[in-house]
Amino acid sequence: SSFVAATFGLERVNYDALVHGYQWGYGGLGRSNSVYVTDGYVNFGWAGVILFSLFIGQAFRWFWKSTDDAFRAMWPLFAYNVIQASLIGKLLSGGFILLFAIGLFLRVRSE
Repeated sequence: SSFVAATFGLERVNYDALVHGYQWGYGGLGRSNSVYVTDGYVNFGWAGVILFSLFIGQAFRWFWKSTDDAFRAMWPLFAYNVIQASLIGKLLSGGFILLFAIGLFLRVRSE
């Protein structure tokens, strides 16, 4: 991901374009969607897959145990984004990191 590459001073590998080229040929500008497992493996190896899976499981647990209806209503959008794109990108650009931070530090209760 761009975030990991910038943080550690590494070259960014555009693997979604490489996967699209492998699947459909390298002539176009297409991109293939990647599930969080691919993102975890590409960035951190098998440890990344395990850590990403644990984080996603914990996120669904937060949605399930929350008493805030607005927070609980976000789980389908999070599930859709996790299976469609990279976890790091969706957390940073999709606003979910802010959503989870608010869920951790604020206790909003619905009546």
